[in-house]
Amino acid sequence: TGGPGDDVLSGLGGDDTLSGLGGADTLCGGEGNDVLLGGLGDDRLYGEGGDDTLTGGAGADVFRMAPGGGSDVITDFEDGVDRIDLTAYDQAAALAAVAAATFSAGGYTLVIGGETLRIEGLASGGFSAADVITGAVSLVGGPAAEKLLGGAGNDTVRGAEGADTIVGFGGNDILRGQDGDDLIDGGDGRDRLEGNGGADTLLGGADNDTLFGNIGNDVLEGGDGADQLSGNEDDDTLSGGAGADSLFGGAGADVMDGGADADLLQGDDGADVMDGGAGDDRMFGGRDNDVMEGGDGADEVNGQQGDDVVNGGAGNDRLFGIGGADTLDGGSGIDNIFGGTGNDSLSGGTENDKLFGEDGDDALDGGDGADQLFGGAGGDAVFGGAGDDILFGDAGNDILDGGAGVDTLFGGVGDDTLDGGRGAGVDRATGGGGADTFRYQAGDERLVVTDFSFAAGDRIDLVFINPADFALWTLTPVAGGSATLIDFDGDADGINEIRLDATAAAAIDQSWFV
Repeated sequence: TGGPGDDVLSGLGGDDTLSGLGGADTLCGGEGNDVLLGGLGDDRLYGEGGDDTLTGGAGADVFRMAPGGGSDVITDFEDGVDRIDLTAYDQAAALAAVAAATFSAGGYTLVIGGETLRIEGLASGGFSAADVITGAVSLVGGPAAEKLLGGAGNDTVRGAEGADTIVGFGGNDILRGQDGDDLIDGGDGRDRLEGNGGADTLLGGADNDTLFGNIGNDVLEGGDGADQLSGNEDDDTLSGGAGADSLFGGAGADVMDGGADADLLQGDDGADVMDGGAGDDRMFGGRDNDVMEGGDGADEVNGQQGDDVVNGGAGNDRLFGIGGADTLDGGSGIDNIFGGTGNDSLSGGTENDKLFGEDGDDALDGGDGADQLFGGAGGDAVFGGAGDDILFGDAGNDILDGGAGVDTLFGGVGDDTLDGGRGAGVDRATGGGGADTFRYQAGDERLVVTDFSFAAGDRIDLVFINPADFALWTLTPVAGGSATLIDFDGDADGINEIRLDATAAAAIDQSWFV
């Protein structure tokens, strides 16, 4: 029961009796067989589900008929004063049903689709198209919370201060919530939804919709179609749904899910959490520390500024850390990963990946597959992982470890440490400029060092092999004497062997080994 003001009453489930009393009231019966009594004032009565009885009372009242409404009765329709809202139906179908309405015993019976409305209080010939509202709707809410319903046409509906429920139904609608925590549902058609103030929930529905959360912690769901979602201020949750969507978080710590198809996600300010979902997505993190998941598909993921955590997911992805100390993981697929500035951590995952540390002291792990890893500037730690990998330290004092597989290592400029790794097969290591250390462990297969220079400061670091046993090793000239094969156990089985290219056996000294 309402009062003397403009009330909004909702019955929800059950067989309810709603009485507005004074003021311009909005009564929504919900499910069940309800009794709605408008009372004084210009009231809006919505029976909704079930078989309802509607009495407007004094004033110019509007009774709404909509799909799923059941069989309703209006007890006191006043010709020329009250009206019936049929905007939820196709305009042509609604007008045809009005023309076909039948008169009996002091009233008319109107049938549209599966719904029946009995209109009492009319004489024969007293019901026409002038008594109904069809086509596009233009509504402006009042200060209280209201339920504002459009129709099948292109509607313009604006709420006000209250927590409004605004539904566009069909047509290309413009729905604005204004202040209050509003629920706005575009329905079918290409709709524009604006939450404005308050913590709003915006539902695009079918077709290509445009949603603006604006101020407040909003929830935006695009639904089907190629939608554009903008959270703008505060901490928003954006879900693109099906279709090639564009999601813009704006300021605040936003959560974004592109959904199916090829989506665009832009984080901007705030520590955002982003998931591209299925499809070939493009993602941009923004200025803070973001968590980004490409999902299925060939994605391009850009961390931008901040210390970002990026996972490409399935598919052949391109990941860019750009600024900050980023953590990038290619996931499955053939990935290209670029660290950018900062001390980054790069992981290739499965397949044959390319990793570029770029600036900073980076850690690179190729993972499975035949990978190519480039440390870039800075003192990098480069690990090939499983597979036949190629490792480049580039500038800086780098640590290179080939891991399993037949690996090729290039230290580049700087004092580097190169380790072929534990895998089967012959690894090759080139130190480049600087005083380099070539690490070799007992039990490994042969390591070939292409440019050893004791004078330049190069050394060989032996693990589980004692340099004091130098006199017991077998040094054999190979390649016409221009290279030397060092066999630590003398059995010539390809294990526990180092080959030094461009080095004569006579020049080798125990002091080369540490």
